[in-house]
Amino acid sequence: MNCFIHRELPAIGVCKICSKAVCAECALEGERAITCSPICSEESQRFQQMNKRAFKIYGIGEKPRGLPLTVTAPLLMSGILTCAAGVGYWLEPHMLFVPAIFMLMACGVGLGAYLAWRKYKENGLNV
Repeated sequence: MNCFIHRELPAIGVCKICSKAVCAECALEGERAITCSPICSEESQRFQQMNKRAFKIYGIGEKPRGLPLTVTAPLLMSGILTCAAGVGYWLEPHMLFVPAIFMLMACGVGLGAYLAWRKYKENGLNV
């Protein structure tokens, strides 16, 4: 494959924007791309900025700062239900079934949080 301008020179790459073959003379190196003209270079920079914003918005490519919400929220709910069970037992010790129901719900929600965390790990997410 030869350069689209200098037909006798071999191409060293392809423009990121317009896909034209470019030689060493024509190639303009951008941040992460080779382009054929200043116009394509500007367009490539716009794409790079757009991708960086999208990565930042969706948290792609960076290590999460903590547990994901799908794990944190059930753990918090489990703690609230456990506290409710303790308060229920403290207020009405003879009505043991009410705190027991809260504890069962807390265990179920906690188990759900654990399973969600395990699924994140299995999928290779850094949690």
